[in-house]
Amino acid sequence: MFQDYIVDEYLLDVNGELIEKLKHSNADIFVYGCGGASKTFTDFLNRNGLSVTAYLEGKQYFKKGKVFLNKSVYLVDDIYKQLKEANIVVHATGADVVHIMNDLKSKMKVHLYSYVDRNQQYTMTAEWVVKHKEELNRIYDLFEDEESKLVFRSFIGAKANNIKRESCRELISLWTSEQYFNNLYPKDLYDEHILIDCGAYIGDTAIAFYDFLKNDGKEILVRAFEMEDENFKELDSLSSKYKNLFAYKIGLGDKHEKYFYERKNDASVLVDYETENLVEIAPLDSILDKDSKVSFIKMDIEGFEEKALIGMKNTIINNKATLAICVYHKLDDLIRLPQLIKSYVESSVYDVNYKYYLRHHSHSAAELVFYAVPCTQ
Repeated sequence: MFQDYIVDEYLLDVNGELIEKLKHSNADIFVYGCGGASKTFTDFLNRNGLSVTAYLEGKQYFKKGKVFLNKSVYLVDDIYKQLKEANIVVHATGADVVHIMNDLKSKMKVHLYSYVDRNQQYTMTAEWVVKHKEELNRIYDLFEDEESKLVFRSFIGAKANNIKRESCRELISLWTSEQYFNNLYPKDLYDEHILIDCGAYIGDTAIAFYDFLKNDGKEILVRAFEMEDENFKELDSLSSKYKNLFAYKIGLGDKHEKYFYERKNDASVLVDYETENLVEIAPLDSILDKDSKVSFIKMDIEGFEEKALIGMKNTIINNKATLAICVYHKLDDLIRLPQLIKSYVESSVYDVNYKYYLRHHSHSAAELVFYAVPCTQ
């Protein structure tokens, strides 16, 4: 497997090994991805006397003429036509990374690297882990399978600033590409497939939902929530292409209010200071009818997950939905969000049990997803 190849050969120590290899190479440096993680890596290179030649993106995100950090952005499928050799640093979380990099490796001399920023977004210390060991242990005991438990241990090791880097290697090796829609979703449990997409971006997750279920023979409906103007325009344009796709330009929270937000690369983050961007926030329970059905709730909203979950308590209780919730944006998300979800699903009006899983869908210490899956047995 390619991810094993990266782990065994190219997951390099951010304190020097990667820099030395790049300094001794005559090939240009390209970074795959145009998000916050890529900016972090670019800053890391600059501090060490190196610079990025250009950035790469896949077809799903690429726009002709796009510029990132004052550098050109190229379609990754085209790069092998222009160069015979290149250094490519993978700093993206998309499910197609492995396929793309395998394809590149077959067509040109490419040196592939994976840079893991262990302290991305927050620092977890051994002291914090010890302080919360009982709570962490309760979450650990929730998990249905050994893979979830291994992901849990590896994530904590990778995020902590004073734990050996071998945890980073282990976490990356646990990467799986099928984010959100995978064999954990009990398709046969539902008469129709209805997705609540919280943090819909430009509709990539909605499209993946349609693709995942297109041969299932059941009705598909998507309610997609996105608050950023440009992202929403692209999302809304999909309504004419996909049956029963409804786009909402609103943020989800625990009460009706207005929030300022700031766009940070591809993500929009709600902030407690004034910016030029203002958006309405509302509880999902106030948007949906009482009898609205839901089969799947996906949530990736940059640290606002807890408030959004509080605002959809009745929706969760009145359905037997599968939940896929990102639990890595805040330090205590890995404790608080599973506890909250467990309290809701156990109050379901349906006679259904839930099983809990944890999966890692990234080439960095991010994209950690907690799954709550209903079952009838």
